[in-house]
Amino acid sequence: MKLVKTPLRNKMDDDFLTDCMVIYIEREIADIIDLDLIIDEFDDVKPRKTKLK
Repeated sequence: MKLVKTPLRNKMDDDFLTDCMVIYIEREIADIIDLDLIIDEFDDVKPRKTKLK
């Protein structure tokens, strides 16, 4: 729990902390996720003022 809970995260909502813990627990799966693909798909949803890459 000390790896996930930081002073900043202590002030955040429980849902956000839960999401952080899921990524930490399932880090083997998270390591194979292509972040560039996620960024591209998120960028395609709606035009943005700033490029995400």
